[in-house]
Amino acid sequence: MSGAFPSFAAVEVAVACSVSLPTVVRSVSVVNGVLLVACGDGLTRRCKFFSAELVESLEAFAESACVVVFKAFGGWSADTWFAEVEPNVVNILNVSADVCVFDYTKLPEYEHSVFIAAIEYGLKRLRLTDDVGLDINFMPHYEKEDDGNTMGWARPIDKDAKDYLIMVSYNRNLRKAVDTLFHEMRHVAQWNAGVMNTFIKADVGVVTKWKDQEYVRANTPYETAPWEVDARKAAKIATDDFFNKLGV
Repeated sequence: MSGAFPSFAAVEVAVACSVSLPTVVRSVSVVNGVLLVACGDGLTRRCKFFSAELVESLEAFAESACVVVFKAFGGWSADTWFAEVEPNVVNILNVSADVCVFDYTKLPEYEHSVFIAAIEYGLKRLRLTDDVGLDINFMPHYEKEDDGNTMGWARPIDKDAKDYLIMVSYNRNLRKAVDTLFHEMRHVAQWNAGVMNTFIKADVGVVTKWKDQEYVRANTPYETAPWEVDARKAAKIATDDFFNKLGV
């Protein structure tokens, strides 16, 4: 079972380090051989000696809105020139031997317990309890203009090993976060059952095979894509049932 986001070091130096306050990555670029990282706190941090793995890690952090901290060594400040970046994980919880939750939130105890209960419910409902490995990232949603909204995605880590990654953001609406969780867990169930597969075709780009039909993603609206219709329907039924059982 792989971790959600490993820490990639640009350099390894055994000296004291400076650590930034938690922030999020907005964008990543390379200009004149310098890695530039625009962050949610308004700062642009730089790295001179970096690897492809570090760039890929930062791009993943930006896509997921993961909360991170930057590190610098020697006399450098992590708010200017950095050497490492890693998730600012608040809590790591092993739901089972194959399911790990990386919690970046600081939710009240009740809301946190509801989300964990929803994970356990979803695993059973979607029959993901036998041989499926899941890393689930639960984090705050930082877009203020999207107040009350959530976002999420799922992707295979290793489909042969049946390992998957799910990201769910939370912005003061627990029911929507749970619905998003069930939506993404349904996608994992689709992959695991072999009814959905995504791949690249040289002439058309990204293609999703749903059951026996292939769909070119660029020509398939999100709202009508059959795998999304299926996930929305399954998530709504599961969300209603889950909260009814809670008496909420």
